[in-house]
Amino acid sequence: MKTYLCIALATMMILSVTYRSEAGDQTFQQLYKTALDLQLKGQDLEAIDFTMAALDKARAVSGGNNVNVVKALILLADLRKGRGNFTESERLNMKALHLCGQISGEGQPLAVKCLTALADLYLQRGKHGEAEATLRKAMAACEVAGRDQDAEFARILEILGDISRVEGQLTEAKRFYEKALELYELARKYNPAEGQAVARTLSSLANLAIAEKDYRTAEKLFGRALAVAEKTSGSKSPQAIRILKSQADLFRERGIPSLAMTLYRRVIGMCQSRDLEDNPVLLGSLLSLAEIYQSQRSYEQAEGLYRRVLLAYEKNGATEKRATATVLKRIADCCEQRGEHTKAAPYYKKALGMM
Repeated sequence: MKTYLCIALATMMILSVTYRSEAGDQTFQQLYKTALDLQLKGQDLEAIDFTMAALDKARAVSGGNNVNVVKALILLADLRKGRGNFTESERLNMKALHLCGQISGEGQPLAVKCLTALADLYLQRGKHGEAEATLRKAMAACEVAGRDQDAEFARILEILGDISRVEGQLTEAKRFYEKALELYELARKYNPAEGQAVARTLSSLANLAIAEKDYRTAEKLFGRALAVAEKTSGSKSPQAIRILKSQADLFRERGIPSLAMTLYRRVIGMCQSRDLEDNPVLLGSLLSLAEIYQSQRSYEQAEGLYRRVLLAYEKNGATEKRATATVLKRIADCCEQRGEHTKAAPYYKKALGMM
């Protein structure tokens, strides 16, 4: 009788632990999915909060050593990178990579994701050698996992394209981008969210076309990229806004200021509607629009836009002094060009002191 009772109690304990584990996993999945959706919409701060909650829930299961912990760490690293915190992003990816080595099954594909993210971080910091070495490890891990034809492998090819482009090897870059695009398109059939990667790669190919002065091809590629971005994450998504800004830059380079100005105004309006006052895309659009106004001798409009950028720079506090000095000088130039020499003088002096 005692034996049966012990068995029954043990069984109940196992079922209780299993139930709590399944309930915990379900809660994690809900929090994780919400975080992904928020990231897709460009609401990074809210996404970070949900990712942290998902990470806490994942750590409460199996002593914190499970696939869900790794997934949450990778997402958190990506969100930190999006906020410009590269050091923290690298630390989180390294931590996730270490955990991957302790997990069987899904650990290997997730390790590829960590390595690819690290390579991208190294590239953005100008460490091309480290980026390439890390990508070689990622490619080897892909081959071991039998995933050399999926979206993660496409991301490796895309970053190799980025490295080739930065190093001026445009033909090689195009080859990498086109192969990456092919794989992303295949992945998109099963996972519509890969549309973001498709749009990103089309934009990279468009920028290559611009470098080769093939503006018509660039315009078509940006058009395709925008259509995919809008279908994937909405017409006012951060990615769609970035592509519109790139289109505006293209028209400006082609010497079509009227079209460029229309798109810059559209980007500015979209950023304002999403409360993105310190967004680099918004500030870049304000600067570009101001420069066009200044070139057209519309000095008051130009000065007003420069002042908006200056206010954002001063509010940010982390902006490089040279960027702030450049805006100060342009405000001074607008004053000078209107004949307001006394008003221009303090701005010139302040700019000079920051250079």
